[in-house]
Amino acid sequence: WQEKQDPASPVRRNGLPFVQGFQFNEQSDLSSIMAIRVTTSHPEPGLMEIRFAPFVPGEALQAPFHTDHILLKWILTSTSLADVETEKLTSGEMIIPYGYEVFQPPVISIPALTKPDRMMLMVLAVQYMVKKKDGIQLLHDVKKLPCGVVWAGRW
Repeated sequence: WQEKQDPASPVRRNGLPFVQGFQFNEQSDLSSIMAIRVTTSHPEPGLMEIRFAPFVPGEALQAPFHTDHILLKWILTSTSLADVETEKLTSGEMIIPYGYEVFQPPVISIPALTKPDRMMLMVLAVQYMVKKKDGIQLLHDVKKLPCGVVWAGRW
C-alpha cells in the first residue's frame, strides 16, 4: 500500500480501507508477543473459524504496572487482487482480564464465501487499560500499543 505511487491507482492514498482506530508504529512490535498466534480452520463449507492459543496474560503480555485488563481489537478484511477493492468481513474486541490464570480466547466463527482472487488480512491491536486516579484509562505510550497483521491468506 505504501509503495503505490501512481495517482490513478484505486488504492486510497490516505489509509487502508476499513482499518480505522488502529495505530501502526515502529516503536512497538506485535511479533514480540508470542502469546498472540492465530490459526484458521474451515469446519464446513462457507464457514471460517479463527482461533487464538490459550495463554496466561500476566506471563505472556508485557503489560505495564497497574494494568487492569487488556483489550484486543481485530478486523478481518478481504481484498480483490484483480481490482484492489477491499471489503470488511468482520471486526470485534476481546476483553482479557489481566492476571495469572489461563485465558481461553473464544473461537471467532464467520461466514466466508470462497473467491479465488481474494486475499484475507487480519489486523490486531493490543491496548492496555490501566488504573488511574480518574478510573480505568487507555495507556497512551506508543511503545506499549502494538498493532500488526496476525494472519493473511487466500481462502
